[in-house]
Amino acid sequence: MVLGRRGFFGLCGLLALLALASCAKEKKEARAQRDAIAWLTSYEAAVQTAREERCAIMIDFYTDWCGWCKKLDADTYADKQVISASGDFVSLKLNADQERAVAVRYNITGFPTILFVDSAGNEVHRVVGYRPPQAFFAEMKTALAVFQAKS
Repeated sequence: MVLGRRGFFGLCGLLALLALASCAKEKKEARAQRDAIAWLTSYEAAVQTAREERCAIMIDFYTDWCGWCKKLDADTYADKQVISASGDFVSLKLNADQERAVAVRYNITGFPTILFVDSAGNEVHRVVGYRPPQAFFAEMKTALAVFQAKS
């Protein structure tokens, strides 16, 4: 079979898309198979990764003085089901006292606040306050469903 120039470049483009999709899937699966949530700490890096992988970002806004934030870390984020579900997101942990510009952008007024946003930074779902593992897992599934419906 002889491919013209257009056909050749079209085929190359298709192969590149398939490779990117496969890579993104592998990255998500790798995040879900960890013993802990794979937190990023840079908003810019999280947005870039979400664009590449075409997935939502889960942002945990916390402070060092927040007791419920520490309980969320110890109980909820340590839960195997929550860790596994985190593979569907790019996970970002931001100290709101240090990352004030991002906290102000999203009108964060209480802690913990967990936002689910798309790669353009648009809010998809918001969780304010501590949630035990099963309730937080349900919130994650809601956020994923809303994100997928908008994508």
